[in-house]
Amino acid sequence: MAANASEMGRQIAATGAFTKCMARNFIQFALADGQPVAINGCAVDAVNKSFQNQPATEQTFARLLREIAVSKTLALRTAGGI
Repeated sequence: MAANASEMGRQIAATGAFTKCMARNFIQFALADGQPVAINGCAVDAVNKSFQNQPATEQTFARLLREIAVSKTLALRTAGGI
């Protein structure tokens, strides 16, 4: 249990839960084409793992978006979601 907001932020960051949630939502957005799509947990895990393997100084919002952009999920995407 966190005593304050600052401590809660540190705990969330330490688990990687926030990054995983952000990855899932941005992959969803990138693949949506206006329609809701189900995101494979493996796709999110792969992006999150690649991001978490970066040095702490490289773990930025821009880096997370880059990891999503170069992920196999986006590379293997078909136009129009078909």
